Amino acid sequence: MNLLWSAPIGTATKFTTPTTDHGRVFVGTRDGHLVAFGRPAATALTGSPVSIPGIALGSSGSGNLTVTATKALTVTKVGTAAPFAATEPSLPHAMAAGDTLTVPMTFTPNAAGTVPGIVSLTTDSSTLAFSVLGTGVTPGITALPSSVRFTNRPTGVPVSASVQFANTGTGNETITALGVPSAPWSVRGLPDPGTVLAPGASFVASVTYNPTMPGSSTDTLSVTSASGTVSIPLSGTAAEGKGHLTIAPATLNFGAVPVGASRQLAFTLTNDGNVMIYVSKAKAPTGTFSSPDPVTEGIDLGPGQSVSVPIVFTPPGTGDFSDRYEITTNTEQGPMYVELTAAGTAAPPTEAAGRQ
Repeated sequence: MNLLWSAPIGTATKFTTPTTDHGRVFVGTRDGHLVAFGRPAATALTGSPVSIPGIALGSSGSGNLTVTATKALTVTKVGTAAPFAATEPSLPHAMAAGDTLTVPMTFTPNAAGTVPGIVSLTTDSSTLAFSVLGTGVTPGITALPSSVRFTNRPTGVPVSASVQFANTGTGNETITALGVPSAPWSVRGLPDPGTVLAPGASFVASVTYNPTMPGSSTDTLSVTSASGTVSIPLSGTAAEGKGHLTIAPATLNFGAVPVGASRQLAFTLTNDGNVMIYVSKAKAPTGTFSSPDPVTEGIDLGPGQSVSVPIVFTPPGTGDFSDRYEITTNTEQGPMYVELTAAGTAAPPTEAAGRQ
């Protein structure tokens, strides 16, 4: 899929659920912020995202952020961060309702690909943020990640990673050759030689490591086009043994919680095997039961390592409630569940209500 628009939101969590309301999108972040996207009428400044596409590495491109004041205000500061730069107007800058202000923007890419950024304008009433999006280009095909590495994996249990190859130039790239690794490595999703990648087009290859005996293995995956070859080093180590996940407790009973209150409990995931395991699926409940710090899918747990997972129960009303937290790993234990039960009770009467 082609990216239409993006913007950074700070420190995100996997299970953050965006909320929409009246043409706006709200996203909560792990560092305690609520980021809003849209154009609320009460915003002191309005403006459109800035796009600076197709800038070659080693050079700079420019664009303009133009904002309009919806009320009288004074802009006192303009800020952004590399690889973007903003040329400040003469500050402080007073604006009446309907006035516009143009801030010249510069984008100097240090890597190929699309980079989102934020331009903040501080006024005497608030600080507002506007999105800027830059795209760096370089001839040929690039890959992310630039290497694949698996460590301390159990023998006989395959593990996979994805590598995205993209044409980061401004012209077509024809794939002329492929370098495919041998066992215990395998690759799916590679196009045939002769395939043409248009500018910005990409494909994803799935690299699998399936060791059958202890030891280490290195190899290379490569894709060649007229502009050159991009090579992805592959490395893996394997050990005899088995990872084993223990979840304790397997049931969380929150008891009776009054409506309007909440209660937090936690369970722990522990790898009590002798090789590393990874969590391939972690489906947290949402709503009545929620997790402020859910398990991240793809997380590795080494032998003896543990992670604590908090669960919060917030009753929406009176009655009994139940849900479950689903965890699946590469240990061949299958899906595992933490059962969640609780009861919502009537809120205690307020002091004023008691006097009545």
